[in-house]
Amino acid sequence: MDKKTLEKFKKSLEEEKKKLERQLKSFAKPSINAKGGYKTEMPQIGDSLDDNAIELAMYDNALSLERNFESRLEHINAALKKIEKKKYGICEECKKDIGEARLKLYPEARHCMKCHKNNKVD
Repeated sequence: MDKKTLEKFKKSLEEEKKKLERQLKSFAKPSINAKGGYKTEMPQIGDSLDDNAIELAMYDNALSLERNFESRLEHINAALKKIEKKKYGICEECKKDIGEARLKLYPEARHCMKCHKNNKVD
């Protein structure tokens, strides 16, 4: 992969990282003690049974989003490290080129399409 294309992927990954971090901070607090670096807290709306049900539903939704965003953020950080180590775009399974078309759609991809389909990874 040429240097210009690699820089485009790096910029795209960095932008997506910032976006995910902003989204996470909108409902979760950064925490060094939390597994993924963020901690969703139970919202406090009121004391009635209805309020408690709403709080639980909101917490459940936020927790699911937190896990998904943290996982994606982890993959993006791994891709950025691969760029630094000049190993970006190489399948972790077969060690072949992932391909620019796949990386354009999913820049943090860790596997080529063949390995993705065969092993249900990524």
